[in-house]
Amino acid sequence: MKGLKYTAFGALSLMLFLLVIATLFEKMYGSYVVQEYIYHSPLFIFLWVAIAVVAMIYVVAATKRPAVVVLHSAFVLVLAGALITFFTSKRGEVELSLNAAPSSMFINHKGNLERMPFRMSLLELKTYYEKDLLSPMDYNAAIEVSAGNAATDTLSLSMNNPMLFKRHSFCIKSISPSSVQLYVSYDPVGAPVTYSGYLMIIATFVVVLVSKESGFRRLLARVRYRGENNDSGIERCKKQGVADNMLLWSAVPAFIALTIAGALRWYDTGLFPATNGHETMFLLAWSSSLFGIVAFRRSRSLFKAMSLMALLAIAVALFSFGGSAAVIPPILRTPLLGLHVTAMILAYSLLGCTAVNAAVSLWYRYALKNEKRFVTGADVSRIIMYPATMLLVIGIIIGSVWANISWGRYWGWDPKEVWALITLIVCSFTLHSRSLSLMAKPLFFHLFCIVVFLAMLFTYFGVNYMLGGFHSYV
Repeated sequence: MKGLKYTAFGALSLMLFLLVIATLFEKMYGSYVVQEYIYHSPLFIFLWVAIAVVAMIYVVAATKRPAVVVLHSAFVLVLAGALITFFTSKRGEVELSLNAAPSSMFINHKGNLERMPFRMSLLELKTYYEKDLLSPMDYNAAIEVSAGNAATDTLSLSMNNPMLFKRHSFCIKSISPSSVQLYVSYDPVGAPVTYSGYLMIIATFVVVLVSKESGFRRLLARVRYRGENNDSGIERCKKQGVADNMLLWSAVPAFIALTIAGALRWYDTGLFPATNGHETMFLLAWSSSLFGIVAFRRSRSLFKAMSLMALLAIAVALFSFGGSAAVIPPILRTPLLGLHVTAMILAYSLLGCTAVNAAVSLWYRYALKNEKRFVTGADVSRIIMYPATMLLVIGIIIGSVWANISWGRYWGWDPKEVWALITLIVCSFTLHSRSLSLMAKPLFFHLFCIVVFLAMLFTYFGVNYMLGGFHSYV
């Protein structure tokens, strides 16, 4: 059993190292080199297969909890869908011009011509502009398609609204006054399998959070029991009620002000306020304030920590670029933007909470010699890691669906995607304290929470300013 455990977590750690190296190599040598020699290499694929197989054998053998088995099976299903996509899908590009003859050819990802089982021709192009008549809001293309001797059909597509025909998906890449470049995708099996895994993951995570037998609920009960029997905890907070209530009544108006500011920004731009770094920092401040107010009754320390994090987020937002409403790319004009960014920012806020809680708990132990508060702090962070991981997974899933709609693929190994995956894997280690004995030790767990937070910071800031990629506009 130990051999399976060490093999599974060792292989996953090796995968983490490869993913980090791959993003750095991409910056130095370009996407093609990394895609060809790392992400699409037999060794890389074999390592994912090995992780999935060994992990499932270990999980089935080590646990009797059905939800845990189903959750890991769902992740394996996602990997299976990705493997099917890799071996059976087709991706490429096609350019259509006005008044040109119908075409059935496209250029695949290797630069070779391939034939589609139908012909396409461009009938009409439209660009919709903002009120200033300078900034494009959306593009629309009317395309005539025909297969064999069948009657022709006229279909349309726009940004975040792909054209589907004969199991092929077409998304707008770029547009000019007389032509349009389209992403071509053919993935009739892999994507549905992966999407099924996505649904299983979300459903099972919800079961884990609400089930009375889950580790999440047991941690809640343990922390609640310690709080009820800790005279130096709740009772001391009651004695400090006046000062704490003053802080709360300062936080509530600040939260309301952030809510109003976000609503006004939304009304002004017509889009959920998460289109640039400035807006996402305010969203982080808003979510941190919300979590702090919710945590007030249970933990004054968490309330103060989250309030401090909100202030830091506001400070970063005020000194960052993008304060005024800027030109918003058409690809961001979708409700999926709000869902994706909100889930990710809520997860980031909770991960920040565990890092601050770790710092506070270390101070309690080494400065105040309060071992009980130190141990309880670790359990509090363990509780927070469950919803944080779930929100991180949901955010990545929504982003994956959005990418499939906009770019014709649900995963492309873009640096932002890779580092979101890195953060998720590192974060998931904190949920395995039964298998990883070090995670059961409060000191190691607190330090690891800080590592998770640093990985999250690099995902948010480092990728944008150092690695670039498709997500560089955010």
